[in-house]
Amino acid sequence: MALPGDPELAIEPAAGLAETGYRLTRLAFGSHAGTHLDAPAHVLAEGATLESLEPACFLKPGRVVPLPDPACLDAEGVARLAPVPGEALLFKTTLGRLPRPAYRPAGAPLVTPAGARALAAAGAGLVGIDYPSIEPLEGDLAAHRILLGAGILLLEELALQRSAPGAGWLLFP
Repeated sequence: MALPGDPELAIEPAAGLAETGYRLTRLAFGSHAGTHLDAPAHVLAEGATLESLEPACFLKPGRVVPLPDPACLDAEGVARLAPVPGEALLFKTTLGRLPRPAYRPAGAPLVTPAGARALAAAGAGLVGIDYPSIEPLEGDLAAHRILLGAGILLLEELALQRSAPGAGWLLFP
């Protein structure tokens, strides 16, 4: 899945079995192809880059949370969730079950700016979603700026179809 404006996927042979004894394929794609992690530098001029983050950022207690239709998380919704400081919240939506590519800006799940501020105030450790973005790309990416400005990483385009709601651990490289 590539978002509007992303580079096209390129797949080409890099080494052949007959010539080298192994096959190798070169892949080229934008950083938003498929499941991806947004670091603060994604939208903030002075934000941290992925390679500068501590390994502990990639192991967190987590919780899969269903978002009802229409998917929208505001401050009141965050209060109902009662996030535990440091917890990764992974939002499972009905849009996550759509075949890809299925980017629909008008129906995109939203973490509102007020919801983002509430997540930051609650000390969320990470926010994830089973859709290409936590908010429509046509906007000003306010929720991205609020969360990433608070050091909360964003994990987007997750495959949560088989994930049951509830608590567990999130580990990713």
